[in-house]
Amino acid sequence: MKQKLGSHNCYAVAAAMAVGSTPEEFEYFIGGSPPYSDYDSYKFLLSKGYVIGTGVNIKESPIKDNIITLRFEITTFPALIIVKSENYKHKMHVIYWDGKKVHDPNPNVKDGRSLSNYDIHLWFPVNKVDTNGDQYE
Repeated sequence: MKQKLGSHNCYAVAAAMAVGSTPEEFEYFIGGSPPYSDYDSYKFLLSKGYVIGTGVNIKESPIKDNIITLRFEITTFPALIIVKSENYKHKMHVIYWDGKKVHDPNPNVKDGRSLSNYDIHLWFPVNKVDTNGDQYE
């Protein structure tokens, strides 16, 4: 999915890709026009049953001497990624990482570029909330 040239709605496009929606639905939900904020994406993703953040699957006890040590690779999780814009100096751009491949809303960029081609500033893992999963008391 690509944004229209000059639209500046990369956040809407990336967030829509993350939840299988459309940029128009994002824009209607937010009720405004670009630029969009992180908070806008949080509200939209939550309305679709997604959260920003990540869970850590612990297979072995990571506790030793009252210290918890965890290691996980963030690139295995879908994410919205804030990168330096290649088209506008001093601006940021948002891309979507599906856990395997980059999806860049920029219409001049082919999807599937390496993450190393981007100047990454923020990484926001996106997770589907399991509404039918375990219940905790």
